[in-house]
Amino acid sequence: MSRMVTGIIPPYPGRRFKNLWNNPERPMQCQPEQLVTDGQPDQGFAPVRTLAVIVRHVLSTVWLLCLVHAGIGCSADREEPVAAVGLSPPNIILILVDDLGVEGIGCYGGDLVPTPRIDRLAAEGARFTAAHTTPLCTPTRVRLMTGRGGLRNYVDFAILDPGEATFATQLRAAGYATGVTGKWQLTGRNLSQKAGLHNGSTPNGAGFDTWCLWQVGARGSRYFDPLLEIDGVETSLKGKYGPDVFKDWAKDFMDKSRDQPFLLYYPMALPHDPFDGTPDSKPAPKGENNAKRAQRHFQDMVAHIDKIVGELVDHAASLGIADNTLVIFTTDNSHSGKVWLTAGGAPVFGSKEAPIESGTHVPLIAYWPGQVAAGSEVHDLVDLMDLMPTVVEAGGAALPTGVAIDGVSLLPRLTQGEPLGREALAFWYDPRPIGDDSDPVRWARSATHKLYDDGRLVRITAGDLEAPDTDPIQRALLREALARLPEPRIRVQPESGR
Repeated sequence: MSRMVTGIIPPYPGRRFKNLWNNPERPMQCQPEQLVTDGQPDQGFAPVRTLAVIVRHVLSTVWLLCLVHAGIGCSADREEPVAAVGLSPPNIILILVDDLGVEGIGCYGGDLVPTPRIDRLAAEGARFTAAHTTPLCTPTRVRLMTGRGGLRNYVDFAILDPGEATFATQLRAAGYATGVTGKWQLTGRNLSQKAGLHNGSTPNGAGFDTWCLWQVGARGSRYFDPLLEIDGVETSLKGKYGPDVFKDWAKDFMDKSRDQPFLLYYPMALPHDPFDGTPDSKPAPKGENNAKRAQRHFQDMVAHIDKIVGELVDHAASLGIADNTLVIFTTDNSHSGKVWLTAGGAPVFGSKEAPIESGTHVPLIAYWPGQVAAGSEVHDLVDLMDLMPTVVEAGGAALPTGVAIDGVSLLPRLTQGEPLGREALAFWYDPRPIGDDSDPVRWARSATHKLYDDGRLVRITAGDLEAPDTDPIQRALLREALARLPEPRIRVQPESGR
């Protein structure tokens, strides 16, 4: 699906997202393209390429049958979970891009910047067509890492509550080496601290043994001459390019951890503004203005994302661990309204921060040779908070006890083709409750419609557009989904996950 645009869309006006919803001047135009609402992916396994992989599958089957015969491995209330697939727990690489809509990826219809390595992941794995999240970084990162909706645990922008369990805490407890590199921005911000709210989470407190991150403490540059924190030590790297430092650190972590299962979480800094370009960017042509330079650099940054993804996948192959490594690729929200991508040759400006369909629909790809069917498409409704229970189950770890986990594991869908059976997703969004007068927003989405908490029902049309609708069945369905959202928690004392 592509979002077709004619003319020029004015940049999104900051955090006042109501202005964007109700803007009658938004010059969008749909292609006559049908929205896919259901369907089943190819449930066959990808061709097994080597004898070693065949042997591993046979032994894995015998191992699982033994577990079933012993009365473990299939019980929903077992105390000691085991790896869901394979003889040993898989390595897990989770890549989260910062600010990139679906139009940035070729296999989702984007045609401005080639993304051959990401497209190859989808061709050899599974591509989700209906993955959704909140339209801004911190709300998405908190729900992704904890598997819990914002009404349960969201405090404020740039904060991950230190009482929350994450996929990293659970996998570390199960024996995984855990590393994180890229953008952190979860330890708190000045407005929250002045309001008396506690600080956010450190990388170690969130479950990571080792890290190389931007904005754990001081902000500094994330791109050229970056200011980073590496395992607790603030380091200024003159002459370096931050995303390449993160990538090299990730490869080194894989080298050091290859003999045990590892979790590599890579929340990228790219391609968030400032649009500084990359080491591959060419010098500015004569007479280029700032807007054109930003657009050119943004495109270079998207290309660099694809390059980095390819290098990480290739590195796993060079270490001989690719067949037992689950790679997940996604993004946290749409791209900035200051820049554009194209789909079907037409420009598409970003909808970052706006809780409309084009701001919340994100790419999601899962690649796991021999376990995830190559070339499969998953049309089930998915929330990015599903990734927490997914990777925890894949690693044979236990979910945190005593708290509600809202996400649902995608592993049975990926490896066995079991439909999720969801009729709707529901979201709550209030990214900056401290120092911002925007009202919280709630919405629910089915495969075809969306209901906002102000009563507006819209039909999702081609290109992630929203058209007013009056369908009474959809309204009733989505009202029920909204009613199932938990009651708001007190932000200063959010429900603790551990």
